[in-house]
Amino acid sequence: MKHSLLKTLALGALLLLAGCSSNQAQVGKVINLKAATANPATQGAVVAENSTPEFVVAWILWGTPTMTPYREPAAGSVAANPTDAGSGEGSAATPTTRPTLPPTATLRPTLTPAVVAGTGGGDASAGMQVFTALGGCSSCHDTSAGITIVGPTLKGIAARAAERKPEMTAEQYLHESIVDPNAFVVQGFAQGLMPTTFKSTLSEKQINDVVAYLMTLK
Repeated sequence: MKHSLLKTLALGALLLLAGCSSNQAQVGKVINLKAATANPATQGAVVAENSTPEFVVAWILWGTPTMTPYREPAAGSVAANPTDAGSGEGSAATPTTRPTLPPTATLRPTLTPAVVAGTGGGDASAGMQVFTALGGCSSCHDTSAGITIVGPTLKGIAARAAERKPEMTAEQYLHESIVDPNAFVVQGFAQGLMPTTFKSTLSEKQINDVVAYLMTLK
């Protein structure tokens, strides 16, 4: 209540000053004191330099100015960047863009085609050498006279082989006759007459070479 009364008296004094044309500058000074006391950087100078009635009226109207400490920035310090606001703890982190690496080329091994049994592709010349030397086949099989030595003659076997097993080609039948001679026994010959070890003593290539050689016996 007392404070309201003081404000009313101050306003009355201000209006009285405004009525006098010679004191209009004093009224403007009172108005300007409000803006001056609102700036922390100028509060000290305003308080030290003004003890006039106008300053007292400003105190009554807007309150006694509170001195805000003003500290000069330290030498060499960097002013805060407004764009850095919110960069402290709890602020959203800026996503880091990682470079995109090119895909690593996958090297695929070059596969050597496997030799498929009984599909041909053998070397007839190499097969003849295996037949007459390494395999020892010529000691039991005739290839030209049409006679029986131990096993059946192989003269013209290229034509007969295709007729032994309808579900097999001539090459497949000859391949089977070398690696598993008891799978089909020619009529008039005993089972177990031919050795069954060629599958392990000869390579697949050598067996296919022998097949290729036998396919030349027309």
